[in-house]
Amino acid sequence: MKLVYRGVRYDANIAPVAVVDAPITGQYRGATLQFHNAAKLSMMQRVLHLVYRGVAFDEAIAL
Repeated sequence: MKLVYRGVRYDANIAPVAVVDAPITGQYRGATLQFHNAAKLSMMQRVLHLVYRGVAFDEAIAL
């Protein structure tokens, strides 16, 4: 897809979005909502190996 921003032309590489066709039910202000097509989010995580006062632990953060 070709785009223009402030006079500069460039090509955008848009990744396809995976869609899950499963009913998702939730509530908002007491009303029940149902979604049938929802985007499947793939969360990339990075694990940090940290040491605090001599105690080693791992912390996972989402990117």
